[in-house]
Amino acid sequence: MMRTTPGSAEWIRRRYRNYSIYSWGCPLLLTLVAIIMESLPDKHQVIRPNFSSDTCWFTESVSMWVYLYGYVSILVMSNTVFFLLVAYVLISSHNDPMLKRSRENNRERMWLYLKLFLVMGITWLADVISYEHGSCAGWMPTDIINGLQGLTIFLVFVCKRSTLRK
Repeated sequence: MMRTTPGSAEWIRRRYRNYSIYSWGCPLLLTLVAIIMESLPDKHQVIRPNFSSDTCWFTESVSMWVYLYGYVSILVMSNTVFFLLVAYVLISSHNDPMLKRSRENNRERMWLYLKLFLVMGITWLADVISYEHGSCAGWMPTDIINGLQGLTIFLVFVCKRSTLRK
């Protein structure tokens, strides 16, 4: 079998397919696990999501952590570590004269990563903290901000001066 080269149409399609499988498959897997756990008989002593009790959402704090905020916390922490690693690599390569041209590109990428981290990571972290330490009224701002993430990303990345000038 021939290997595809980075940048080729086949490589791009394969990469897109793999990202799609990951980004659709992980939530599907988590949802299936929650549905299976919900449908098990009571004798199995599992932490159930308790979706069908009184509402279509979690009714217990433990199940909320097991099936939602536990995963969100892991993802936010992972993203923080990856962001810090990228920042470290970019800062440590700052003095290398061979990388002068790519430094400018790296600086732009760093700002992009920082904006993404702030828009996506901090809002989810605030949502987790507000759930654990706040009241229902405290959840509203973070839920609204999370609901408007698509608009926020559009405003931050598309409606910027350089794009609007074109």
